[in-house]
Amino acid sequence: MRLERLPAKRRPIGLTSLIDVIFLLLLFFMLASTFSRYQAAPLSGTGPGARAEPPPLLRIHSAARFELDGLELSPEDLAWRLAALKAEGRRTVAIVAEEEAKVQDIVSVMDRVSDVGLAGVLIAGE
Repeated sequence: MRLERLPAKRRPIGLTSLIDVIFLLLLFFMLASTFSRYQAAPLSGTGPGARAEPPPLLRIHSAARFELDGLELSPEDLAWRLAALKAEGRRTVAIVAEEEAKVQDIVSVMDRVSDVGLAGVLIAGE
């Protein structure tokens, strides 16, 4: 006796569960992301006819050798001199890193500049 198989009914794929999963993923990524408010950096303009004074030039040779406007300084003297610049009303310092300077040296100097309260740092290259 030979039995024939009945043809299987094709069921349509249910999209409801797929839509639910996509919605949950969308909700997860929306809640997991952070939204930051971007702001423009404040610009300090000079009046018409006013001539801007160039910022002091700070050269970083290594962790223990600095040069501010041609004057060699130790790390302790650098902190004192930066505070003196702030007292003089200077707001920015231009930093130039020599080849032997490490990235950590540059970051440390930038931290010192911000600790003193100078508002701006210009990083220049040669």
